[in-house]
Parts: sequence; structure tokens; C-alpha cells
Amino acid sequence: MLRIETQRELDGRWIAQVPAIPGLLAYGTTEAAARKRVEGFAMLVINDRMKNGEPLPHELASAMKARKQESPQALPIGSRRPGRIRP
Repeated sequence: MLRIETQRELDGRWIAQVPAIPGLLAYGTTEAAARKRVEGFAMLVINDRMKNGEPLPHELASAMKARKQESPQALPIGSRRPGRIRP
């Protein structure tokens, strides 16, 4: 959902960053390693922001809003809610 940009440094290391979260970046010995690390850091930042009621990065908030509109959390017809007792 969040765009990740990667670039190879002159010393051979890879750097990955998430432009929607200023200052969030991670290094890795490979591009995949840098991406994996920055994804993990992004999840921590997003989780912290959600817990504290802080705004989410715009592109993530927009994607979540669009996803909610596409698939409302409704139960299929004929399904039962957990714990419901039928007569």
C-alpha cells in the first residue's frame, strides 16, 4: 500500500525509504533486505500512530478508505453471528 523507493549507495549498500513517512529509511546488504526492514519499520510507525490517534500517511489512509467502500464488513446471507443462540 505504501510506496517504497530504493537506491544503491556508492559503498554497495541498499537504502529503502517510504516517502509518505518522512525520515523513515533502512539500509540492507541487498535491495530485498532493505525493503523488508523498511516495511517492518513502517508497520511499527503505523501501529503507533493508530494507537495514539495520530493521522496515517495520506496514501495509506486513502487506500484503506477505498478498500472499506469496496468490501463492507457484512456477513453473508444465512450466516450466524458467533454466540447467537437460535430458538
